[in-house]
Amino acid sequence: MCNLTQQNYDLDWYCKAPTTHGITCQDWKMALGDKNTYVSKTDMEFIITYQHRELQQTLELQVEGVNELISLNDTSCHMWPKEDSWNTHPSGFYYKGRWQNVRCKITNNVPIPRYKRCFANRQLLLIGDSNVRIIGTRIINEMEFRLLKGNATSSIPQDILAYDKNNNITLSMFPHQLPYYAHRFVDKTVFVSAAKRLDDIPAGDNRIILIHLWLHMLRSSVDTFRYHVRHIRQAIERLIQRSPNVHISIKGPHAYNYKDQLPVDYMAS
Repeated sequence: MCNLTQQNYDLDWYCKAPTTHGITCQDWKMALGDKNTYVSKTDMEFIITYQHRELQQTLELQVEGVNELISLNDTSCHMWPKEDSWNTHPSGFYYKGRWQNVRCKITNNVPIPRYKRCFANRQLLLIGDSNVRIIGTRIINEMEFRLLKGNATSSIPQDILAYDKNNNITLSMFPHQLPYYAHRFVDKTVFVSAAKRLDDIPAGDNRIILIHLWLHMLRSSVDTFRYHVRHIRQAIERLIQRSPNVHISIKGPHAYNYKDQLPVDYMAS
């Protein structure tokens, strides 16, 4: 058995020892996520039986209008106190392909120049999986950043660096730490601990940070997920102590149907 915890930024990591002569635990170079799901058979059967069940018969529904379905809150989401986001659960529904949030109004018509003024002379740090990559790629494209490193449209986990010279905005985007189920061999050096990324931020910093752990950790146990989240929380507390002006957002899980029996709602809870 190889104890690779030290190589994995002091996060528990064990692998089967190599059997090839001359190869040792220190020769670990790459990581591959398989399709094994480490959730008990009983829990998995319960999830599949009682959640996201397919209708056996076709139903016809007539929708009169979004306001007739349920009352919506006209308060813009950005006006909500940030503290309230920890005490409430997202609630809403899809209407004509658009998500309707019942707690606040999502405003997507903010002009790009306003975003540029908001982000001017700041760094954006995004840590997560493919969901974060989609967000980062949209920022790069919509705000016309110059890509300095990596391929933002590739599904291969990698470091991304982009820059807006006119407004002095830097965007850095990194995969989160292992376990990261990518279904392909990836250089282990890509998977740096999110806590390590946060600890590397100097005192007096004011960057904007987004962290997301979910879809690419779904095949791990809930205890493993909690272990990583708590490890990141400790790093956040240290960061806020030395850099109180940073802005940290945690993206939670979102609606996602089953694929290969992924325990999506199990992990979301």
